[in-house]
Amino acid sequence: MEPTFKFRQVHLDFHTSGLIPGIGEAFDPEEFAETIAKAHVDSITCFARCHHGWLYYDSKAMPERIHPHLKRKNLLKEQIDACHKYGIKVPIYTTIQWDDKIAHEHYDWLCIDATGAPFRVAQFQPGFYRNICVNSPYVEFFKEHLRDIFDYFGEVDGLFLDILNITPCCCNHCMASMRELGLDAEDEKVRYEFAQSVFDRFQAEITAFIHEIQPGCPVFYNVGFLGTQHRKNRDTFTHFEIESLPGGAWGYGHFAPTALYARTLGLPWTGQTGRFHLDWGDFSSLRYLASLQYECFRALAYGGGCSIGDQLHPNGKINPHTYELIGKVYKEVEEKEPWCRGARAVTEAAVLAPMEFKGASTVFVVEELSGAVKFLNDICIQADVIDSQADFEKYQLIILPDIIEPLSEEAALKLQAYINQGGAVISSYRSGILKDTGETAEFMPASIAGDTEYSPDFIEMKGAVAAGIPEMEFVMYERGAKLEPREGAEVLLQTMEPYFNRTWEHFCSHRHTPCSYKYGPPALVRKGKVYQFAHPVFKNQEEYDVEWVKKLLRNVVFEILGSPLVEHDGPSTLELKLTQQEEQNRFVLHALHYIPVKKGSKMEIVEDVIPLYNVQISMSLTDGAVSAAGKKREIKSVTMAPGGKKLEHISDKEAGKIFFTIPEIHGHEMIEINYIDK
Repeated sequence: MEPTFKFRQVHLDFHTSGLIPGIGEAFDPEEFAETIAKAHVDSITCFARCHHGWLYYDSKAMPERIHPHLKRKNLLKEQIDACHKYGIKVPIYTTIQWDDKIAHEHYDWLCIDATGAPFRVAQFQPGFYRNICVNSPYVEFFKEHLRDIFDYFGEVDGLFLDILNITPCCCNHCMASMRELGLDAEDEKVRYEFAQSVFDRFQAEITAFIHEIQPGCPVFYNVGFLGTQHRKNRDTFTHFEIESLPGGAWGYGHFAPTALYARTLGLPWTGQTGRFHLDWGDFSSLRYLASLQYECFRALAYGGGCSIGDQLHPNGKINPHTYELIGKVYKEVEEKEPWCRGARAVTEAAVLAPMEFKGASTVFVVEELSGAVKFLNDICIQADVIDSQADFEKYQLIILPDIIEPLSEEAALKLQAYINQGGAVISSYRSGILKDTGETAEFMPASIAGDTEYSPDFIEMKGAVAAGIPEMEFVMYERGAKLEPREGAEVLLQTMEPYFNRTWEHFCSHRHTPCSYKYGPPALVRKGKVYQFAHPVFKNQEEYDVEWVKKLLRNVVFEILGSPLVEHDGPSTLELKLTQQEEQNRFVLHALHYIPVKKGSKMEIVEDVIPLYNVQISMSLTDGAVSAAGKKREIKSVTMAPGGKKLEHISDKEAGKIFFTIPEIHGHEMIEINYIDK
């Protein structure tokens, strides 16, 4: 039976100005489909309606919205029919909140900011980025548009519904709704929360509407980023697509935290990058092959499928060079796919996402989350990003990065229960301050009494927890919290204060004041298996990536975990991700070695693949994440995949580990570890 979820997708943008003539005149259905098929693409999303507001099919309900210069009135239908002959799925794209035509026709449907102006775009700024409010009569227009699509095309392969931006809207419709609910519309936070509820309602209503017409129709809402707000409306999606083009606003740091969270929500997902050198709308550009390989293979390693963004020229002629590039990547993805389908991540730690506690106005990938994920990847810890609804007991360690605040009573009680059952926690800075009282949660080793007086201050590195770090004071660039240890807590490290804070009246040298060697509040406190750092150590790592903080954090993590699931003797640029295919009785270890570099001033790229040789791997089989409950697991074989080259391995049954060597890692390699349960 053919798999329903596609691993080799293309998202074919077609946002086309009404001022451009000859739309689709060079489109050749057979050339289009044959080119895509040769590129090993198994699904391509094509356009019904674009951000300019134009339709690309012969609409019966809205003929006035067909692109005025569309030469092939059935362009979308021809795309679908041609691709279907090759067995290629064609989900249909339409826009929700960006439609330039509607924005000019219905000013009363636009999201309005607190000044009374439309969000995002000034009058003389180019772009179609004025948000349409989904708490307005526009919703009925959108339903009519969807019904027109189904009436025209019949059953569809899926719907990609683009642009749902959480905006604290002040339009007449939202102001009236908030007034009716007794909400304080002057409070921006209240407006954000109301906007979130509007979008939750909209998604539920639209998914129900779609599934009434076509039960089970694949549906995805693109909200710009995927985050903790998706937990409660997860059932309005059938899958997720993580838009993350490293050449654009996202950068390489965006994908990992988002994917590590998305995979915990239980729906299939793809990582969406682009063939563009920059991002969407970057016509006549191509991405480095190594960059595109890294972005797609990383999606596989994290447990997802692949999607590559492209944009069709207004004349409708497909670019063969684009699909030659995509084909080089997707040929490899197709070969690797059997070791990725149905795979689940094997993890030992989790990072609690700050967004859930900061509210609807927060982006998902904040600095402290990104810093925590990068750190764990650097030291080869298998981790998820989670919210408070996740199953904590799956993890040996949970990290509360810097600002898990304000912490709800429910989340605090759940963390307390996790700790009582033997779970370990690393907390930093202001994490653990309770929502209703402002007090510090009881499970924390120290109470938080505001911020410290001095910044930057220093940590005196000494003792076992600072092993491998020179015994001296080290500067901490970000201001810390003032910790007051509780009964039974142990102070592991102390801060030291500078002579004074740097001001225009008091300063020393170029940057910050040196250490006075006078002790300040604690820097690290422990009680049981809960470790509490005074400083925002994860934001520190995101911004500065300093060796002494990384080594200190590594010591704490390894003190908690003992032997990690997977270890290697390669460089920190080597990333290992462990998955399991239970039906096939095998683990799959993904090894990624690509190094993004900033050769240009505006962005990172991956230009070269630097191979690694004879990398030694050890893998633990004693942890509950990889061992069979109540069974004795025996490793049968270790092989390279695809290809089946056998690797010699050593089993240390007493230590509960296996050891093997990967002869060469050239970009991305997969190692198949077959086992039998006795």
